Amino acid sequence: MAFELLVIQGSSFANDGVIATEEYIPIADLIDGAGVELFLIDFENPVKNFDPTKSVRRRSLPCLLAVSFLSPGVDYDNFFENFTTSLMTSLDPFSKKDEDFFIFTCADTSDETLLLHPKAMEIKYKILVTPREVKTACFYCKDGGLPQLVSIEHETLADTLGQDKLFPDFTLNGNGHTLRASSQTKLLFLMEIKQVGRSWRFKRGSYWSMLEVLLDKFNFTYVTFPAHGGGGSGTLKNGVWYGAVRDIIDGRADISMATTTDYSRFQVVGGSKPISFIWVNFILGEPQATYSWKAILWPLDSSVWVAIGIVNILLIIAFKVLERVELKIRNEEVSDVTKHEPFNQRLEQSMFAVMLEQEVLLPSKPISQIMFLSWMFVSLVLVTGYRSKLVGLMTFPTLDTQPQTYSELAESDYSWGLESSTIGSSGHNFFLISPDPLYQRIYHLMEFEYDTKRCFMRAVHNKYACLAFNEQAEYMIYRNFSSKGRTLPVKLSKDYVGYSMPAIAMRKRSIYRTNFDRVIETTREMGVVEKWRWMDYAQERRKHFRWKRKNKIQDDSIPESDDEGAQPLELKQLTGPFGVLFSGSMIGTAFFMTEVFRNRISKTLCHRVSKAVVLLK
Repeated sequence: MAFELLVIQGSSFANDGVIATEEYIPIADLIDGAGVELFLIDFENPVKNFDPTKSVRRRSLPCLLAVSFLSPGVDYDNFFENFTTSLMTSLDPFSKKDEDFFIFTCADTSDETLLLHPKAMEIKYKILVTPREVKTACFYCKDGGLPQLVSIEHETLADTLGQDKLFPDFTLNGNGHTLRASSQTKLLFLMEIKQVGRSWRFKRGSYWSMLEVLLDKFNFTYVTFPAHGGGGSGTLKNGVWYGAVRDIIDGRADISMATTTDYSRFQVVGGSKPISFIWVNFILGEPQATYSWKAILWPLDSSVWVAIGIVNILLIIAFKVLERVELKIRNEEVSDVTKHEPFNQRLEQSMFAVMLEQEVLLPSKPISQIMFLSWMFVSLVLVTGYRSKLVGLMTFPTLDTQPQTYSELAESDYSWGLESSTIGSSGHNFFLISPDPLYQRIYHLMEFEYDTKRCFMRAVHNKYACLAFNEQAEYMIYRNFSSKGRTLPVKLSKDYVGYSMPAIAMRKRSIYRTNFDRVIETTREMGVVEKWRWMDYAQERRKHFRWKRKNKIQDDSIPESDDEGAQPLELKQLTGPFGVLFSGSMIGTAFFMTEVFRNRISKTLCHRVSKAVVLLK
């Protein structure tokens, strides 16, 4: 029974799932039909009935049916080159070869090998319609996961066929097909591979746990090998890709583990939904403790010290003025009053002795007493506040002000470097291609630190920021820099950039993608991936401890915890008081030397005057 084409009943094939065959349907009527997105590919006039305004496939689930008519004796290589060009230009992004449905029609049954062409094997849902039968290709139906042609069973071509019957999903069972996995070798916080004989195998990691679930669920096996250059993906100066992306483009790998498909990479490869979410923090050590002699001045603000000095000067002047006013009232000489008023003899000393809580003499006059007692009360308040602050400043050191954001880091006197696992990654590419002047400055002044431990230790001991992925920092701290409740004194910044979503990279619109996505998204949202991650970290930590015990390695990178209880003050905490003592001694010595010098000059002058008098006589 002859017919021209299959047609769709219903407005959405994905919802109705029904396809029927009709006899002698005019193609013009088929193209003009409503209720289905239909693209007719003809290389003389590549796209007919194509109206993008009516084919909005975002936020909806309509199906796209692509129909291609094959001329007798067509060259398959040339055909698929034109076919791919049409899909990637005229129909992109409306067509998805891993989700949409493709129909190839021909008059010769010998053209069935078209379904086994390498380009055709990249299309998930496809059928070949001939005058006598309908065929499709099973990707992995033969032993070992090899492709095989499959006839779609039906009694007559007029039978109604369901979606599952006409377009079965052969990727649900790999039948032991081997997937070639290109693996990163730098991202040890995600996974690790090791060489066993001449082959490579996965050793550990949460991403290996995820892949293991996928292999088991869809009946695949795998071989793995280090990604080109060890991992990380970018472009050389000549525009050539390297790393895991290069393996996918060159066809060396079917999938690439732990590769972020950012905007630039998405132009050439595709990827699954993210398995985890990571970003770039900068890591700092604890603020450096400093002890300064200036601590004796810090309890009071500089404005308070200035106010104290001004008040003392004003009070001394006031007492002097009051003294002279009282003398004029009583018609007494200054010398007579000072004999009877010891307070006036030691006025300056009394003013400062009050602040040191030393015994002082009170003035005898009522107005002077009121003013001096008021100053004693003010001094009491100031001294109490000073003492309460001084204890903390002498006991606890002052801490350096550290940058909290990338903008503060760029303006600070800190230096910074990119940690080894981040070099060549999507985080590295973020700084490399960012148009923001802030991140351009950070990149231009950035060091590349290929030793992870050295990067962390520099952050601890110097004014240095180690830029790394947050999960890499957590992995290294938990595995290498923690022991018996002690942890390396580092912290991650609250500010982060270079948001990355590592996933399983593959060819664009790969046939595995949709099934892998369902499992990955469900596993991630249930929190299983996060659980795998910390279980892996704990296991690695135990292995690291056993290795150190076996090899009797003493790790001095983790500081010993402070002893509990009160600690005695050290000399460096008392530099301020001793500094005051030294300064006072120097000033006293200067006055003493001045007196000695003056006395010597006086004696010399007296001696010379005496000689002169004798000579005159």
